Amino acid sequence: MIDSDSSSDDEEGPVEAVPEAEKDAVQYSGLSQALLGAGAHSSGQFRDDRNTLLLRKMLDLEEPSVTPKMVDFLMQDGVCESLLRFVTRRGCTPRPSVDDGQSEELKLSYRTTMLLSCEAPSDALVMFLSRCAGKIARLLFDVFAEDSGGSFYHVYRIMEGLLRLYPVEVYTGLLADGLLGERIDAALLCASESPVPEMVVMLAWLSPVPRNVALFVEAAGARKAFLDGLVQWNMMRRLAAVVSVDGLTGSCSGDGSEGTGGGDFADDALLLARAQGALQVMSDLLDKICVDDSSEGILDALAGDPEVLDWLVDCACGAVKVASSADGAGGSGPGTGTCMGTDTGTDVTASASTHVDAHVPVGRRKVALLWLTSLVGKMQQPDIMCIQSQSGDRLSSPTPVPNRLFAIRGRVLSHLKTRQNDVMAALVAFSSNADEGAAYFQQPRTDADADTDGLTQTASRSPIPDAPVPAGEGQYAVHHPGYTVTRPFTILRR
Repeated sequence: MIDSDSSSDDEEGPVEAVPEAEKDAVQYSGLSQALLGAGAHSSGQFRDDRNTLLLRKMLDLEEPSVTPKMVDFLMQDGVCESLLRFVTRRGCTPRPSVDDGQSEELKLSYRTTMLLSCEAPSDALVMFLSRCAGKIARLLFDVFAEDSGGSFYHVYRIMEGLLRLYPVEVYTGLLADGLLGERIDAALLCASESPVPEMVVMLAWLSPVPRNVALFVEAAGARKAFLDGLVQWNMMRRLAAVVSVDGLTGSCSGDGSEGTGGGDFADDALLLARAQGALQVMSDLLDKICVDDSSEGILDALAGDPEVLDWLVDCACGAVKVASSADGAGGSGPGTGTCMGTDTGTDVTASASTHVDAHVPVGRRKVALLWLTSLVGKMQQPDIMCIQSQSGDRLSSPTPVPNRLFAIRGRVLSHLKTRQNDVMAALVAFSSNADEGAAYFQQPRTDADADTDGLTQTASRSPIPDAPVPAGEGQYAVHHPGYTVTRPFTILRR
């Protein structure tokens, strides 16, 4: 195409016209035509690339800040999403570790984090966050995607700052599209990493906002709706599935060899770490919601779903039933024919005749047992001593608060009593695996132990000839000073 008003230099040959949108971008950003790649991008892709380059230019500053003029730019379509991509880093795996250096991408993520979570935000930043807090909260969950290379610590800091200033907007934004369960489930799949469990609990408890300020009262309705969303999604059931059934497979493979568990995640260590993270979420939640009036729905769901307790008991006993690998199903609910997909948490019905015994590592059994003992322990007392409010710089004296867990104690214990025979049978029949149980043997005694009883001997896992144990099992006995512990009270003891 030839421009009729072209200069003499342009008359040497035809020149391809630059679209108006790209002309404006060249004038606005100062980018070269080679960088823009005229004609190579759609208008949407071109806009995203332009936004990313402009934001990168801003973040190259040592201490970037939001000015009033920048608010209009940040509020344009797609700009907020481009900004948050510096933090969530989709398509930029692997995630940063303590051994990694300060890469350029990680510096940009850090500066974005500090920009959005500034301790003393400017008026312009307050205006931007007040309008986009819900959208930012939703976008932050992209960090839990499989292809994300973002830092969980950066996401935690931004989420904490948003909850401290705009809790209503955060809760409303997370509930707006009906995908709350999918977001929390994605977070639980990363529960093995710190501080993911802490962030889940922070969202449920609204810990950045003190209980005695007006903002907490103002956010009570939005937080109640958020907790109701967790109940509707059945959060306790999902946590129990992560601990007891996710990733477990049949104990024997097609060639008759013993399986290692794993399902979609072949590494048992990862599954164990994830189960421990889910246990931390459950324990911290129960510590907080047992004194909170807004969370009775979660407690009712815990006591009203006996299958959750059955999953945990079966896992602790090593009696998990899963669908046969021949049927192509993953880890299933113990003895129920219900499969909790590791990635989606959806239910899949399988015939009971296709169920086989799952291989349950000792570590998973211990986590399930800790869940049960922690739950029973937290519901013992009818009242809990708490410091409810602050007065100036002085803390108020502890006062008794009703324990919400005590109200469901009878229902939980009644169901657990029906399983006590299974628990005792599992203890009696327990047989250690040398490779699996080596990490759980008694550790050497410390100097502190010696100071208490004057003994300096260390525990030993060597065969004990004098111990009255069945043939072939002496190697699994633990010799303590003055006595010997043998099967079944060896590896599974706390």
